[in-house]
Amino acid sequence: MAMIEPERFEGSLTLEEDGYRLQLERAYHHCHRELRQSAAVKLIQNNVQGCETMYKANRLLADMEELYGRFINKNSELKQAILVEKMYEDAEMIRAMAAKVKDQGQYQAAAEMLEKANNIREKAAKIEGIDKINRGFDPSDFKLPAVVVTSDPAVLKLHYEDASIDEEE
Repeated sequence: MAMIEPERFEGSLTLEEDGYRLQLERAYHHCHRELRQSAAVKLIQNNVQGCETMYKANRLLADMEELYGRFINKNSELKQAILVEKMYEDAEMIRAMAAKVKDQGQYQAAAEMLEKANNIREKAAKIEGIDKINRGFDPSDFKLPAVVVTSDPAVLKLHYEDASIDEEE
């Protein structure tokens, strides 16, 4: 709370608590863009006074991620998305080059370039997980269960089949 509303909690932290708050802030500023935990720990060890040991740096990183969120995982997902986008851009650039080469009558070179572009697209699709999409699903086969409205508390039992529901209600 002292970090969210510093003016309200000014002076309420002990010197030790305020020092740890400063360590958390310094650690976050040094490694919030980091993609690897080992590199983040190394940055903390080198840049945050009092956290030179592996144990203290790891503990500070864990506390920092609890406070600020798991930024390392989010950074990795963002980096993966950027990589995939660049791969698609490269594939399109190769396809455009292949069209120019084809116009010059170099059909074999154009075909090789298109094959490279398709390989890049395939790799990007695998990274995205598109190759694992379940194609056997037909949405028209999906049926919602019937909704039963009752005031009988017996329907809350673990075994719904055992509960008796009066048709007259």
